[in-house]
Amino acid sequence: MVSSNLADDYTFVNSDGVLNKSQIVEFTVSGCEVKSYSLDNLKFVMLNKDSALVTYTAMQDTVCNGKTFPNKSNSSAVYVMRGGKWLSAMHMETAATN
Repeated sequence: MVSSNLADDYTFVNSDGVLNKSQIVEFTVSGCEVKSYSLDNLKFVMLNKDSALVTYTAMQDTVCNGKTFPNKSNSSAVYVMRGGKWLSAMHMETAATN
């Protein structure tokens, strides 16, 4: 389940606003269909021994609760090591214009 990969203080940001962990879990389990999803231009930077920044371009064919997501987006995510497991602490995506 998606919630087991998210930190308790997880934050999601896109053009619609800011969501916390419980809001994003509720949103994704209430009706998302992912027909395709792929990543390109993946870059990974260790910020310190317990945190990392990942940036990438995502291409997707996704509809959640009747809303179509951008086909191409530029994204970033911060992962943190907690309890011996890498967890997503923040994710941000912006529709790509090129």
